[in-house]
Amino acid sequence: MEKKNRKFLTDWLLNKEEEYEKEFTKDFIQTNENKEEEIKQIKFYHLFDITEDKYNENNFQITLDEDTGLSTIIKLKCWVWPQYSQFGRLKSNAALHHIIARVSEDDYLEENSCIKLYYTDGTSCFSKIKNGILHGDTLRYFKDELIWIGQVVDGKGRGNCLSREHEGGGIIFGQVDENGEHTGDNIVYIYPDCKTALIGEFEQTNLIEASLGKVTCIYTENNWINIEVRDSGRYERYSYSPSDYDGLISNNPLLSDPYESSIIEIRNSGMKGGGEGIYATKDIPCGSLASIYNGVKYPLGCFLGKDCDSDEEIYEALSYNIHMPQDENFFLDIPKKFRDVSNYCATLGHKVNHSFKPNCEFSTMFHPRFGRVRTVVATQLIKKGEELFVDYGYDLIRCPEWYRELHKTQIEGTASKNMN
Repeated sequence: MEKKNRKFLTDWLLNKEEEYEKEFTKDFIQTNENKEEEIKQIKFYHLFDITEDKYNENNFQITLDEDTGLSTIIKLKCWVWPQYSQFGRLKSNAALHHIIARVSEDDYLEENSCIKLYYTDGTSCFSKIKNGILHGDTLRYFKDELIWIGQVVDGKGRGNCLSREHEGGGIIFGQVDENGEHTGDNIVYIYPDCKTALIGEFEQTNLIEASLGKVTCIYTENNWINIEVRDSGRYERYSYSPSDYDGLISNNPLLSDPYESSIIEIRNSGMKGGGEGIYATKDIPCGSLASIYNGVKYPLGCFLGKDCDSDEEIYEALSYNIHMPQDENFFLDIPKKFRDVSNYCATLGHKVNHSFKPNCEFSTMFHPRFGRVRTVVATQLIKKGEELFVDYGYDLIRCPEWYRELHKTQIEGTASKNMN
């Protein structure tokens, strides 16, 4: 069921993208053939929130592709800073950087034609223009990753729309308000397995309160996606509660993540001196989310080993640090009191052990409960009962003694055997 759901959803999304690209090209060909048809037009610079009296052609670079009739219009002295770590949304708060559309010699956009809009935060929007606003099936991207797809009528979101977070692949699905936001009490978050779900109340894609659900069917109706989810009937309630800088790790530290608890468990590690480790309770395919690594936030530059007297004490104090991608200004840590699963088990990624021959790697996701956190993702098929490992990536010059010894065993020892 998981594979079937995931494939069906992936195929539908790809099909919608292909449909738009075909219409994008076809639209301009047809427009060229119907020049005598009366159409309503607006000046392209209105999309940049520039009025006619403020427009200066020297502030734009316009390039025409003679083969397609498409013009690329770039606003000069306007720079792109790609940064987007949340669920996709219909509207961008960033400035418009450039557009690709068909534009007449006197700067008019073709009415009812396809258009591509690119913003300074690295997102883009593919839709149609009607009376100067979006109208029709609309797709939003961050870089090349689809992050939002829905139907827009006169600039307002309508019906069931799909929002996606590009790093981890989870989606939010359900009815949207006129701003294209998932706000309501029957919204669904679906984990990357396309099976496990949280169903309940959301406000502007933020989880207010939800219960555990299960995806029962993904199908199309009137050429649009529909997803059916059955409530599990369990009593647990989940809400958005990211960690903070004051020691809060979760508002419910003993409420396990339902996806994580369905595929992994904690047992004594098979690695010598490894303490507890993570084991697969079912086969985990290559590329799949295996575990979630939440923690208390600390600002960059904060050194948690400042009160330690020796290198080994420092290594121990820093042993549960994990850095976020470079666009964040904080790192995560599991304080000592939360390292025991009897005190914290909302996520279990901090229990993954190191190996120089790993079967997983660290990645990132925006989680509906924890916000943007690190994850453990399988880099190969992990069989049921196998332990999960990542490469910690320490510097061999400054690292714990156990790390050097393991390097000698797994790397230097292997090299020595091969030479013999």
